[in-house]
Order: sequence, then C-alpha cells, then structure tokens
Amino acid sequence: MPLHFPATFLQEWYYRAVDSGWSAMNVPLVAHFIHGYERDYLQDAINDLVERHESLRTELTAIDNGIIQTVRDEPTLVLEELPQFNRPPSGLHNILQSAHETITEPFDVRGGSLVRARVFPLDSDQALLVISANHAVCDGWSAHIIYRDLVELYHARRAQRPPRLPRLNVQFGDFATWENAIRGTPAPAYWINRLKSGNPRLMISCSERDFQPARVRIKRLSLIKAEAAQSLFGLAKRLRTTLSRVLGATILASLWPYVTESGITVGLITSNRHRPELREIVGDLWDQLPIRMELAGDPTFADLVALFDEVVSEAYERQLPIAILSKLIRSNPERGTGPLFDIRINTIPFLSGRKFTRAGARWPIEIERKESEFEKQGYDIDDWWDGISLIDFQDRIYSDGTIDRYALFNANAVSAQRVDRLSEDLGNIVVEASTNATLRVSGMTHRHS
Repeated sequence: MPLHFPATFLQEWYYRAVDSGWSAMNVPLVAHFIHGYERDYLQDAINDLVERHESLRTELTAIDNGIIQTVRDEPTLVLEELPQFNRPPSGLHNILQSAHETITEPFDVRGGSLVRARVFPLDSDQALLVISANHAVCDGWSAHIIYRDLVELYHARRAQRPPRLPRLNVQFGDFATWENAIRGTPAPAYWINRLKSGNPRLMISCSERDFQPARVRIKRLSLIKAEAAQSLFGLAKRLRTTLSRVLGATILASLWPYVTESGITVGLITSNRHRPELREIVGDLWDQLPIRMELAGDPTFADLVALFDEVVSEAYERQLPIAILSKLIRSNPERGTGPLFDIRINTIPFLSGRKFTRAGARWPIEIERKESEFEKQGYDIDDWWDGISLIDFQDRIYSDGTIDRYALFNANAVSAQRVDRLSEDLGNIVVEASTNATLRVSGMTHRHS
C-alpha cells in the first residue's frame, strides 16, 4: 500500500510555484562510467536505491485540506537507455545535448514522478548516467548520498554481495511529519525582536517588478584561485572563524552601498543536517536561516567578519524551520508581500569530479561525477516569493582549493548590469580583504546609482 505523509513547507511552495504545474527546478547527478559499465547491474542498483530512499518514489498530490506526499509501494525506476551515438566529435555533441535535456526537462509536480534516469552508452564498457530529480524530493546534500549509495549498490550487485551502507533509521516522510507538527510553535523573543520590524528592502531591484513572475538566471561571477582562497582561509584562522563566514562577509561588503541605516537581513541557506539521523536521508531538507545584521558606523572588514560570525552563531543556536519563521517575517509590514529575503547566501562543498575506483582483475570499476559540466541556464517561476530571493549568491568550494562564485538572480527584477557591478566589487573585495582586513568596508566598493 502507498504511504502518505504531510508535505513540507518547501514542497507546498514547489507545488504552487509554477502555474502550469511543470517544474524545471531540478537537481542533477551525472556519472561517467569510465570503466565497468553493465546495464542490467545498473538497473538493479537503481531499483535498490529507490527501495532504500522513499523520496525517490514520492509524488505530491492535493487533498481537501492541503498537499501531501504519496510514496509508491513499487521500488522501481526504469532506466532509459538511449541509442549509442557515433563517436566524437558529432556523437559527443549529441550526447551532451541529450544529457542537458535530461537535466532540464520539467517534471509534473502535481501528481507525476519526480525522478528520471537515463544512460548514454559510449562503448561496450563506458556510459554516461544522468539522474535528474526535482527539488521537491532532492537537494544538493542528497545528490552526494545518491552518488555514494548508487556506486556501492552497483558494485554489490556485480560482486553478488550485500551492500555496505549505513542503516537508515528515518526517511524524509518522518522529517516532514515532524516539521508539520511544530509549524504552530510560537517564535521565541529572540526571533520576534529581529524579524517583526526592520528588514527594509535593499535598493537593488526595480521594486515594482518584485511582484511579477520571476525569470531566474544563473551567472558565474568569478573564480577564486587556490592561492587567493588559501589567503582567505588564513584570514579565517586569524579571525577565529570559518572560510564560509569570511566569504559571506565579502558578499555583505559588496552590498554596502545598498544597505540602509537600519541594517540588513539575509537568508543563510543551510543543509539542515545538524541532527545525526538526518545526514543519510535523501530529500529536500535545506532551509533558510534569517541573519539580521545591525550595522552602524564604518567598520573594517575584520569587524564585519566578527559581527557576521557572532550573529550567525547566535542564529544557529536558536535555529527554527523557516516554516515557523516565515509567518513572523510576513507579519513585518515591510515584508508582508514580495520576497522573504532580498539576498541569500549559500556555501556548497562541491564534489563534482570525485572518482570512485575499484580495481581488480574480475570487476574493475571507475566512475566519475561530472554534473559541473552541465550548468543550467535558469528557469521561470510564477509564485516565487517564499522560495527564492532577488539574488542567491553561491560559493562552490572544490577539492582542488578553488572557489567558484555564482549568482542566481531574478532577471525580471534585478538587471544584469547590477549583477555585473556586484561581481566586480566582489572581486575587488576578495583581493583587498585577503591582504588587509583593516580596510574600511565603505572604501572597498563603488557606490552605484
């Protein structure tokens, strides 16, 4: 029998976000089977994966009093195998194009399946596997789990042995049930004092367009090379904080010309995996933590880092789901409509390029993650105000020590020229902050009209 669970706050938003019901807000996973591809074993491993993680066989459906999750009882996901293309150059182009279409093809979030898997054979031993999951059932953390589990399940099938994976004590439906149960919890005084007043709009958008449907576009801002990133890491150590908080402070510094005297509130994207039992779940668990910064005077960059570090630590200690805090934000006259946050900050340990190799004369396997080569261009959202901001800043930290900086921005409200100016300021701030953190923040940016 199918299982039924309440939808989370974010799942309810995904359900209504696009008027047509077809959502392209997808999470990709691309794995290159460099050596050791066998289709039948891969199909078995995918079925094992879907059986292990209920969210991968979950649909969203409407009932009289809201939206629910329905978990199908059949643990299967058909692996679509596309015909083998000719070898490069023309064949490779066709493969990459089809892989990109697999990632960006919309899902029916109002009752349809929310995961697809396609494999593109390259030769008898190589293939490109593309899994696309709608954000309603998967987040970036989950993509890492899916990759790890799928590789182990595939190897276990080939070796005809039980898989060696952590035991799952809870599923995503259990998390959704918990979140639903606490939605009516009153917010404590800490959050009331920070969110019920203040939080004015930043002057970075055409405000009349804040209430129109969004065109979300993705722009690469800059690449922080390993040497500069190491300097920022050294600064973080000297200031007794983390690299992610120093990076967050550079974003706040770039926004300085647009901040009013009453300060700024940004949304900090969190993995929401602070409880151990949540770390192995596949599902859309990410959350938004409000960070209220009371800014006064003309601080140095080091002062700004220290303030950001202090406020973020306080907020984490009192963390509540945005399902609770959104009501408080909406009670603020300045946030009754429009986006919950103008700006959000997201730091991501990005593992694309990570290889799994299992040598041996009988079953050699080599698999590499490749989704960074399939960057999405963007998507359109009709009802966007609870789920995205005017600008989402992403810092992707790679294992080679480099940091890629991206902006996901609502191009209907924020001009590309504005994003370009912020990008220019961010680049200057990184250079200046890594060499002299005593510089005044006001002198690190250009005031733009």
